[in-house]
Amino acid sequence: MMMKSARIGISADHGGFDLKEYLKGELLKKGYEIVDFGNTRLIGDDDFPDYVVPMAKAVANDSS
Repeated sequence: MMMKSARIGISADHGGFDLKEYLKGELLKKGYEIVDFGNTRLIGDDDFPDYVVPMAKAVANDSS
């Protein structure tokens, strides 16, 4: 029986952007499906709730 790969939501503002990108790469190498809720580029004045709220809603609704 083949197991479905785990899907992981990930998000960060400017403060965690580099770490998010690093972790995303490592998780992809291990075969996880990554749903990146942003930010997808480094913006110095972005705000974490802009990315974590959509991720939390997707988790609550079991969707992406």
